[in-house]
Amino acid sequence: MEEDTKANSGVVEKVIENSTMESIEVKESKKEDEQSSLDGEFIKVEKDDEPSSMELSPGKQYASREILEAEEKIKEFELELGTMAIKLKDTESENAQLKHEASLTKEKLDENGKKHRELELDNKQLQKKMLEAEENYNQQLKTLQDSLEDQVSKLKEFTGVKEALDSLNLELEISKKKMVDLEQELQSSTDEARKFEEMNKLSGSSAESETKRALEFERLLEVAKVSAKEMEDQMGSLKVEAAFKSTSLELSAAQEELEATRANLLDLEKTIFSKDILINEMVQELEQLKNSEHQLKEDISTKGSLLSLTKDDLQMKISELEEIQLKLKEEVSARVSVEAALKTQEEQVIIFKNELSRVASEKLALEETLADLTNNVELMKDRNTDLESAVSKLVSQNSELEAELKNVADRCVEHEGKANVTHQRSLELEDLIQSSNSKIEDAERRVSELEYLLEAEKSRVNDLLRQMNISENKREDTEKELKKYSNMVSELKLELEKFQLAMSNLENALHVTEEEKRNTEKELSISIKRLQEDEYLLEALQSELTLTQGKLESIENDLKAAGMRESEIMEKLRSAETQLEEQGKVIEQATTRNKELEYLHESVARDSQLKIQEAVSNITKRDSEVKSLSEKLKLLEDQIQIYEEQIAEAATKSASLMEKLHHSTTKVASLEVTNDEQKMMISEAEDKAAQLLSENQILVDTNRQLLNKVNELQESLDSAISEKESTALQIASHVNTITELTDQHTKARELQSAGEARTIQVEAELEKTSQKLATKEQEVQELSEKLSAIEAQMKTYENEAHEASEIAESRKAELEQNLLKLQDQEKLTKELQENLSQLQTHSGELAEANMKLNEELAGSESKLNDLQTKLSAALTHKDDAIEQLQSSKKEIEDLTQQLTSERQKLQSEVSSVMEENRQLHETSIESKKELQNMIKLLQGQLKECELSEEALKDEVKNLRIESAQKLELQARLKELEEKFLTTEAQLKEEVKSVHTAAIARETDLTSSLEQHLQKAQDRDALQERVLQLEQELQHAQTTTTELREQYSKQASEREGVVKQLSEELDAKIQRVLLLEKQTEELQEKLQVASTASNAKGEKGSSVKQDDGMELQSRDIGSSISTPTKRKSKKKSETSSAQTLSVTGNPTQTTEASVAMNFKFVLGVALFSIIVGIILGKRY
Repeated sequence: MEEDTKANSGVVEKVIENSTMESIEVKESKKEDEQSSLDGEFIKVEKDDEPSSMELSPGKQYASREILEAEEKIKEFELELGTMAIKLKDTESENAQLKHEASLTKEKLDENGKKHRELELDNKQLQKKMLEAEENYNQQLKTLQDSLEDQVSKLKEFTGVKEALDSLNLELEISKKKMVDLEQELQSSTDEARKFEEMNKLSGSSAESETKRALEFERLLEVAKVSAKEMEDQMGSLKVEAAFKSTSLELSAAQEELEATRANLLDLEKTIFSKDILINEMVQELEQLKNSEHQLKEDISTKGSLLSLTKDDLQMKISELEEIQLKLKEEVSARVSVEAALKTQEEQVIIFKNELSRVASEKLALEETLADLTNNVELMKDRNTDLESAVSKLVSQNSELEAELKNVADRCVEHEGKANVTHQRSLELEDLIQSSNSKIEDAERRVSELEYLLEAEKSRVNDLLRQMNISENKREDTEKELKKYSNMVSELKLELEKFQLAMSNLENALHVTEEEKRNTEKELSISIKRLQEDEYLLEALQSELTLTQGKLESIENDLKAAGMRESEIMEKLRSAETQLEEQGKVIEQATTRNKELEYLHESVARDSQLKIQEAVSNITKRDSEVKSLSEKLKLLEDQIQIYEEQIAEAATKSASLMEKLHHSTTKVASLEVTNDEQKMMISEAEDKAAQLLSENQILVDTNRQLLNKVNELQESLDSAISEKESTALQIASHVNTITELTDQHTKARELQSAGEARTIQVEAELEKTSQKLATKEQEVQELSEKLSAIEAQMKTYENEAHEASEIAESRKAELEQNLLKLQDQEKLTKELQENLSQLQTHSGELAEANMKLNEELAGSESKLNDLQTKLSAALTHKDDAIEQLQSSKKEIEDLTQQLTSERQKLQSEVSSVMEENRQLHETSIESKKELQNMIKLLQGQLKECELSEEALKDEVKNLRIESAQKLELQARLKELEEKFLTTEAQLKEEVKSVHTAAIARETDLTSSLEQHLQKAQDRDALQERVLQLEQELQHAQTTTTELREQYSKQASEREGVVKQLSEELDAKIQRVLLLEKQTEELQEKLQVASTASNAKGEKGSSVKQDDGMELQSRDIGSSISTPTKRKSKKKSETSSAQTLSVTGNPTQTTEASVAMNFKFVLGVALFSIIVGIILGKRY
């Protein structure tokens, strides 16, 4: 955007420079300007207006040309605006579709609310039924207590019987079994309570309490057995049979009553299942609604992208408009089209207000329904706590369920992990818990009464022992009844198995519902993020709309001011000095106005502490405006000099117009003051988007009044064409203001980007807290505080909007005052109509062009209104998002409570994961050891290679064989590389197996957020270890590559050494050949000397022969000398060889000396080669 603004400002500055240069060239040469600036169409216009152009000045002709050029550009711009209007219509149709979808979603929400109410009524009816069942059950228990008291009175009569101890013990066991049966029947009701206990965080505690209470019941049974054994010695009679028959009959009646209660419980379970089905249907409907909301959000995001594209196009078009409007300041008739646009805006604003009122009412209704739902949720939570306490009492009172309690404890241990997963679904199953509340309370009461009855029976056993003498005859009947009761026990066991199957089915259903809830939560988080992004985009659109509207209004005001100035600038040639004085007054007023604006900004900063940075930026903008005004002063001073030159030339022509100019200058001064005040008001309104609607309504009224004035003032436009040189400089000042506006726009974009970065940070923090709720509960509280702060900010923004509306009303009053001033000025402008009647024809053409421009502006304003409707829709989405955030707060608090209870349960799983991590660590250590062993083997192989190279040092002749061995070594290295790659592949497979194991464990541990976190940490650790292994592998590869490079370098060095040695050998062979030639020459000399000595005598010959031998020995010794001496004596030997030229055949002695020399040279060469190889390896 900054680049676009710079480019636009550059284009405008170029236009200004061109206009100023062209104005100067008009004075110098008119013909060149006509050839450079006119097309064929422009020439036609000049031919039509030849009589008028003869009367006009050269400046007027130049202005008419510019006007024609501007008309062509206006036509092109109209076509572009047409395309933009089509695009906006498409966006409007899409918005209508979105509104229709939103209405459908609202209807669905209303239907869901009705269903929720019906479910609440059903729950209330169920509660009433449960209370009635409780009362009936209490009455039955009272009858049982009365019957037991009767039994006690009968058993006291049979105290002296010792013979019936066995029968009494048997009957006591039978009664205990009956009580067990009764408690097993009650267990069917308690099993349901246990399910809800597992879903409501207290499965572990309930299991422990059950085991403790079972142990207490076992102790009580042992005490009862000991007391029974003590009574066996005292009892001997068989008189208790009749009493036991009566007790058995009463117990059978009690069993019938229990069966009736069992039937009632089955009916209640059926009702609960029906409610489950309804709840599942509601959940599916909610998921459909969420999917529709997600689609709506995606559509909104696409529309936001389209808006951004249209916004860019509008900015380009606005830049073109600015270039055109700099040349078309005389076109004041734009008010006509502006009025029509403002009328449409007023109608649209009224429609939008009605829609907003409807949306607000619907929003309030939804908020009320949400509040009711939250209250219901809290009531359900309270009932859950009551149910948990009641279930704990029931479990404590089931004394004789020893075997079943053990099984239940094992099942609880198995289902603890499942309960952690199913807990998240507990919120959806709260409606079911309401129906089970009454059952659990009934069971509690029954169990408590049964415990009291057991204690009463224990106290009455002592009285029954006295009556045992009478019950001996009735033992057989009781044994038959015992068989019946055993059959009943078997039937009850079968029923228990059925209930267990039902429990397993319910658990599977809970798993499915929990997975659905997780998916819905993920979708909610995604939707919240998208809503936040849409909010930021809408805020950016609001700021850009305010800027564009402010620019349009400033351009319109500039056009007005330019038109008024151009109508009277021809008459200002002699009054330039007075104008400058008046402009100085205007500047002083502008400075005072800037001070007032600064005070206004300070008040706004006090009212809105959260927008301090924006206020500071606005103050800096105002300072820049003051600077621009100072620059305008300088430009005006430059204008004075130009005006003085023009005054000297036009003094003769403008003498007759002085009186009229004095009147017109006063009018212009008053108009400029009013226009400057309106500009300052518009600059204030840029920061407050809410004022635009109210200002548009005011402008409608004012434009209607100004239409007649504009038509009258159009006649005076052509007289102001000669003054365009001065207006060009003023246009430059406007360009500066435009650049300042673009800078403001860029700063606003930067602030928006900073706000988006902040919101992104907040979202990241929310995601982190959702992942680390188990370990970071404090961060959850901080997030809730941040959310509250954001809500406070929203409230402050709303208050600021209200304040902005109040300020807009004050601006209305000020504009009305300005209208009164304009009415006064209308009277003065009527006097100018008589003098400007000649220019009506030309102004009519300009009026038509202005009408076209105004129609285009109306189209753009309608687009802006559409964007405002989208902003209102976005605000509604924002409110919905805030409500969702509030609900998410509550869910976060619930999750924190859940996580505190789940930490202890996850410790065992953490220990298992730690053991797995240890195993993985051990495997990684083993892999490292294997890598180290491989590296050692490679090093040993390299050492072997070095030893083989040392062995090959002594074999210079076998250099070619060494090269073959080198190839073999390279093949070995390739094999080692392949082995290394295989080991890498094995390690990677092990790593993959580790990953698969970790993933399998993750699927088992997805029950809670803490498990996810721990697994994520484990994955990170594994990945780090795998990375370490890969780094080690890479390090080993680098070492092998380095060794290869060293080996290749050594081989190349060796080859170089071999080449050098071969060259040295060739040189030495050549030297040996020279020595052989020298020896042959010496031998020939000796033969000549021997022949000469024979002539002299035997003595002389002997002496000469000795001398020859000495010479020969000397030659041989010189030839056998070291290579260094040979090099030093090379020159002398060659010189001696050249001097001697004797031919002859070599003898056997010379051949022996040559062989010795050759062997010696080979030995020296081998020694030098070995030394070179050693040095090459070392360095």
